[in-house]
Amino acid sequence: MMQQFPVDTIRLYETLTLNTAPTLHEHEIDGWRVRASGTDTRRSNSATCLHPTASAALGGTVDATIDAVEAWFAAKQQAAVFRLTKALSPPGMDQRLAERGYHYAIDCHFMTRSLAHPGALALPKALHISEVSFPEGTQLLHGLKKMDAAKASTELVRQQLWQGRQRFLMLQVDGVLAAIGLGRIEMGHLGIFSMHTVDTFRGRGYAQLVVEALCAWGAAAGAHTAFLQVEADNAPALSLYKRAGFVPAYCYWHRLKP
Repeated sequence: MMQQFPVDTIRLYETLTLNTAPTLHEHEIDGWRVRASGTDTRRSNSATCLHPTASAALGGTVDATIDAVEAWFAAKQQAAVFRLTKALSPPGMDQRLAERGYHYAIDCHFMTRSLAHPGALALPKALHISEVSFPEGTQLLHGLKKMDAAKASTELVRQQLWQGRQRFLMLQVDGVLAAIGLGRIEMGHLGIFSMHTVDTFRGRGYAQLVVEALCAWGAAAGAHTAFLQVEADNAPALSLYKRAGFVPAYCYWHRLKP
C-alpha cells in the first residue's frame, strides 16, 4: 500500500534522491532541475520538477518549459528525458509531453523505511560482509554489469563528485563475491543504491543482508530514515525490499523523446 505524504515531504525526497546521485551538468529551468552526465543513471540524466509553480509565476507555459529543457539537452547532445511525479509535476505536463511524442516509460516506486529499530544482523559462518573502497566497489559493480570501459570511466567521474558520507559493502560466500550495495547519508536520510547480486547467488537473500547491514550503519551514523528506488515491474526486488521493511511512498515515471 502506498503511503500518504504531504507535497513538501515528497519534494524533500525528490531533492534527496537527486543530491545523492551527482551529475556532471545541471541547470534550473522553471523550477525543474535539468541534469546530464552521458550515463545510464536516469536521475542524473533527466529533468525533475521540484517547484511546479515557478513557470506560471513567471508567466510561462508548459510548452515554453519543454522547449527550454529540450534545447538544454540538445546542447549536451542528449535526448530530453522528463521525470514526473503526480505531486510535483505541473498540471497538463504529462499530457502535453505525450502529445509532443514522448512515450511513457520506466514506472518506479520510491520506498522508505524507518531506521528507529534497525535490528541485529546475524550471519552464517560461510558469509562475510566487509566494506570496500568506493573505487573498488564501483569497479566490481561495473564488472558485474559488463559496462563498457568508456561509460564506466564517465560513471566513476560522476559518482566521485559525491562528498558526503557513504559506505560500499560487499558480501562474500566462502570468499566469493555474492552481492554488493552502496549507502549514502544526506540530511538524516540513508539512500541505498547500486544493489547487485551475482547471477549464481540470486534468490538466496544475500542482497537483503547487504541492505540490512547498510541500514544498521546508517542508523549508527545518525540517519533516521532509509530510502531507495526500484522499477515497478521488478517483482523480485520489490519483494526483497518489502521483506526488509521498505514501503512505497509514491511513484514517479519518465517521458522519453524517441
